[in-house]
Amino acid sequence: MLEQGPLSPRSGTSPPAPNLSLPQSLLSGFRPAFCDARSGEVRLCRTVDGELAEAHTLEHLPQEWVAECDGGGRPVRLRPEIRAGFLRGIDFWRLSDLLRPALDA
Repeated sequence: MLEQGPLSPRSGTSPPAPNLSLPQSLLSGFRPAFCDARSGEVRLCRTVDGELAEAHTLEHLPQEWVAECDGGGRPVRLRPEIRAGFLRGIDFWRLSDLLRPALDA
């Protein structure tokens, strides 16, 4: 799972990721996603309209993953066992995985 702090309850966003200088070939195919550390279930991030998102969004996640919503009912904070990361193929990658990838030789 992605090693990071909890989402900010004010903005609903995670802390900024460190500036990574990874080759584009390594990043190709990574889709923003969330994973439930208890069950292993992974959900791709989606926009408000349900399209695949290019960044981490909280829309369309299961309600049981949400710890707090704003006054309009939009999720602003997830439960601690829900981790942000990236889905590539069938593998869920945490940020720590990206920093130290196990690449085939």
